[in-house]
Amino acid sequence: MLFVRQATTPGTRSACFPDDQAADPASLAAAMPLGAILGPYVRPRPGSDPCIGPCVGPTPGASYGSASGPASGQALGSVSGAGLGQAGVAMVAPVAAARQTATAMGLVPVEVAALREAEAGRWRGLPYAEVARREPDALARWLADPHAAPHGGESRAALHARVARWLDGLPATLSTIGPATGPATGPATGPATGSASGSVIGSATGSATAPPTAPPTGPRVVVCDVGVLRAVLAHVLGLDVLRAALIDFAPLSTTELTAATGGWRVAHVNRKVRS
Repeated sequence: MLFVRQATTPGTRSACFPDDQAADPASLAAAMPLGAILGPYVRPRPGSDPCIGPCVGPTPGASYGSASGPASGQALGSVSGAGLGQAGVAMVAPVAAARQTATAMGLVPVEVAALREAEAGRWRGLPYAEVARREPDALARWLADPHAAPHGGESRAALHARVARWLDGLPATLSTIGPATGPATGPATGPATGSASGSVIGSATGSATAPPTAPPTGPRVVVCDVGVLRAVLAHVLGLDVLRAALIDFAPLSTTELTAATGGWRVAHVNRKVRS
């Protein structure tokens, strides 16, 4: 499974707490060439549905969870589960920058509630420097204690727990990672602008099983921001929240997990793809 950190936003450049902002046009233009490396992650495997784009249909044993809210486009998934053809589809955080990044890479964005950044409460969208000036003691407590949420939002420990549940709950049909064969969707032919209308699938709350030989039928590309990426690596590597906070991820860098017996292995981290 390939994780891509979303394109930069004005908040990224200004070192702000997370907010839902549109991506920078220049960063989206830089994301377009990434579509060329996604072939192994978006091509259908032999025996899988060869459709290009989201393929809607029941998949025995696959549970994507329920939609967390109204979709801006077609809603895929239900409490009982739904099948998504992995060709040309990316699971994305439910924010504009993630949707736009996926679109710029030539993929159809499917929002996953579990991939959102931690809610920053009254600090949402504020520069770290401004919070340090306004509430130095509260910021110091937030930095030292992963369970603290002095802003009235979600703690970093809660974010890590949420992401761990999502990763553990991915259907078995999404967990077979590796090169695939067949036609692939190409990269976008122009920079993505505005808010992309994506589909929504909620976070998975439990694991599903499928025969080991079943081909993967869901998206194997994830577009999200740095907090979720740190939570993913913390869960896979057994790191605590404060140690994981020391890991940096460049915008548009890739991080890859491969399926292993009983969990995941880390193939690479923070790889910057040169066009």
